[in-house]
Amino acid sequence: MQMEVVTVVYRPMYVDKIMVYVDSPFVKILTGVRRCGKSTILKMIIEELKKKGVPEHRIVSYRFDSMKYERLPEIHDNYPKYVLMADDFAGGNYEGIKTMHIADFLLGKDF
Repeated sequence: MQMEVVTVVYRPMYVDKIMVYVDSPFVKILTGVRRCGKSTILKMIIEELKKKGVPEHRIVSYRFDSMKYERLPEIHDNYPKYVLMADDFAGGNYEGIKTMHIADFLLGKDF
């Protein structure tokens, strides 16, 4: 069985454009079709953060497609929890975490 060699091409233009907003209070959302490189770019951003002196224990990264996170841990605070989705199947409430379409969240009067 022959193994496939994968070469990751560093994308400084993408990383640099995102790094400008790292210290801003806004939520950053990286979107794209499946397998277009979103996770790879996030790994590049994590490496940039480490180079800039951010301690590794301060960087949190989860792959929610992993079965390891099938049951999300309960978070004990008074803030509402949302999972924002860009597909038409968004909607519902699971263990106190509300799932909704991102447009409904952004255009809603409650937020």
